[in-house]
Amino acid sequence: MKPGTVLERLTQRTKDNPSPVIPLEQVSDYIPAMFRRAAINTALGIASSFYTNLEKWHKEKARFEANGKKYTQRPPVPPRQYNFNTTFYAGMYRWIDNAIMLYLYDG
Repeated sequence: MKPGTVLERLTQRTKDNPSPVIPLEQVSDYIPAMFRRAAINTALGIASSFYTNLEKWHKEKARFEANGKKYTQRPPVPPRQYNFNTTFYAGMYRWIDNAIMLYLYDG
C-alpha cells in the first residue's frame, strides 16, 4: 500500500473508515480531496528527500572515519520553511477556451 494511501486512511473520515486516528475535521470542516492528496504527496517528498540525504551523510561519515579521518560536514536538517507551489491534479482545474479555471481552496 502506498504511503499516501495510508496517510489518507489515518486522516480522512469515510463510510469504510468512520473513525480515523487523526481526523482532519479538527483542522478544517472541509478540505478537498485533491488538495489533501497534493499536501500529503508534497510532505512525503520532503521527508523522503531528507532521509535520503541523511543516509548519504551517515555513509560518507562512516567512510571517512574508517580511513581514520575526521569528518567535518554537518548533518542535513529538515527544511525550516516550506514555500512550495500548489500542485494541480486532474479535477482541480478546467480548460475554458484558451484559459484555465483553477479550483482554489482558501481554507
